[in-house]
Amino acid sequence: PLAEAMACGLAVVGSRRGGITEMIEHGRTGLLVDASDPEALASAVERLLDDPAEAKAMGRAAAEKIARTHSWDTVAERLWSIWTKAAVEPCHRPATEAVRAELC
Repeated sequence: PLAEAMACGLAVVGSRRGGITEMIEHGRTGLLVDASDPEALASAVERLLDDPAEAKAMGRAAAEKIARTHSWDTVAERLWSIWTKAAVEPCHRPATEAVRAELC
């Protein structure tokens, strides 16, 4: 839901936990708050509601970020790179002894 909201051009509010901090650039594509601070969450939502221009700018930046980092072309290029590296360097990835003996 986070990436989808951003792709739709919405400013988002998220907690400073896990992958959310990689998705949201605080103050640029949305706002980050501490997960255990409901007052901060309410304040962040109020900030976006009180300043539609800022919310719109963050939403635009969010959509641009998702288009740049999560497009089919970008994802396909990343996967291709991973697969190519795995195929070229099979001895550098975890494998059973039997597989390693056969490949290396």
